[in-house]
Amino acid sequence: DGQAPSEVIRGILEHFADAVEQCSMLVRTEERLDRSWNAALEQHGFQPRPQTLLVLSARGGEPEPAQELQVVSARAVVPAYRRFLVEVMSDTGRASQAATQLARAEAGFLDADTLDVLVARHEGQIVGSVGVLTVSEFGILRGLNMAPGAPDSAVSTLLWHLLDLCSRSQLRQLIAAVDDGAERSRAAFERIGMVRVESMETYVAAGFEPLA
Repeated sequence: DGQAPSEVIRGILEHFADAVEQCSMLVRTEERLDRSWNAALEQHGFQPRPQTLLVLSARGGEPEPAQELQVVSARAVVPAYRRFLVEVMSDTGRASQAATQLARAEAGFLDADTLDVLVARHEGQIVGSVGVLTVSEFGILRGLNMAPGAPDSAVSTLLWHLLDLCSRSQLRQLIAAVDDGAERSRAAFERIGMVRVESMETYVAAGFEPLA
């Protein structure tokens, strides 16, 4: 509608200010924004984060079953899921209050009909979680979180259950965006048959405080 890039971004931030703590805008490197958009994003505190886009081509081999691992819906264990997210987010260096706020927001997304989250439990404790957001006939993989020391077999088992969920939902394709350097996540996705299709940049800004 003729708005300047800075005005569009400001409007987005103000609209979602009370919804979540972190905002990201995805930009494919093959179709880079012009300089006015890049400058506007950086003016509002966004920084580029290189990522790799992967899609499911064909399912890989069956994973070795993780011993004593139970996979259930996060909706069945919401309080434990929230506590697990706080621990994971604290391990990434976030302050305690920020980790708690972000975990509460993430757990709140379970109310959405289009989001399904699975958690893996070992001896009653959650050791991993992963979700899929359904958009039409496509699934967007999000939130692969694993407790420190969780074995690769636990990751594979969790992802395999997610593939079964996608199959039952008759999704045509599963898509994942992986940060450059997140080799463990990328390797886990490749073990279930996901392949790289392109590189891209996600502009990320922590916090949703509207700028004056």
